[in-house]
Amino acid sequence: MSDEQPMLENATTSDARDEFFELATFAELKVMIDGFNRDCPRPNMDPIQVSDPVVLQSGYLQKIEGRSSSGVYILLTEKSEVLYIGKASGGRRIEQRLREHFDKSGKLKAEKSKWPGLPKHIAVIALPIGHEFEAPAIEEFLIFKCGGFHQIGNTGDRAVRCLGKLFGESP
Repeated sequence: MSDEQPMLENATTSDARDEFFELATFAELKVMIDGFNRDCPRPNMDPIQVSDPVVLQSGYLQKIEGRSSSGVYILLTEKSEVLYIGKASGGRRIEQRLREHFDKSGKLKAEKSKWPGLPKHIAVIALPIGHEFEAPAIEEFLIFKCGGFHQIGNTGDRAVRCLGKLFGESP
């Protein structure tokens, strides 16, 4: 056992995460997407591209290209660090998923405030019609490449598994 382990046992998940992890940046995410396109080409589909980030403010939804598509959305801090990676698939549109997180003015809904910082920007990967099923694969790839801790606000066991692996615990 290392000297640090007792501290981890007493630390909250947020404290431990803040001390041991750095959030991936938007620039790093773009490199990951280039890697996805190179290593995982999708048949009959152009390479995926991420939009430029849009500021979370009144009217933000209208500024998001591809908002009426299925795809992946990325929430970013003011410093362009990746806070959360989510998907809109199974007949859901990016716009619908974002409305679950934010109100019309771009303010975070209280029940979604468990991220390690406040989202200030949104970027999306919109998928063409007929390729909605690709969203979960792209989301999982990016979460894995970013280290998995971006899903800390998620109540699913995926976040617990990722954190357990990082801290040497079994799920």
